[in-house]
Amino acid sequence: MPFLISQFVLIGFGLIGLLVFASSEVPMAIREIALNTRRDSHGSSYVLIKVLCVSLKIFAVLIWLLGVVAAGMIALGDTSLGPLFTGGL
Repeated sequence: MPFLISQFVLIGFGLIGLLVFASSEVPMAIREIALNTRRDSHGSSYVLIKVLCVSLKIFAVLIWLLGVVAAGMIALGDTSLGPLFTGGL
């Protein structure tokens, strides 16, 4: 049963991370629309939107890593190492 739960946790975190990673390019698309529709070349270059895109990608990778760690902890919780993680001896 812990194996099944750990697989569901891994799949869940994987899908959430994939959604965040895929949606990280949306601000760049909005930036391009904003740059292409303005009448003059003066104005902001929207540098913070690039930072937002990169930070969203880093956040997605952290979600994936958290999923792997959570699945590993669930799987190890049912082994002989389980008391080490639960605090019991």
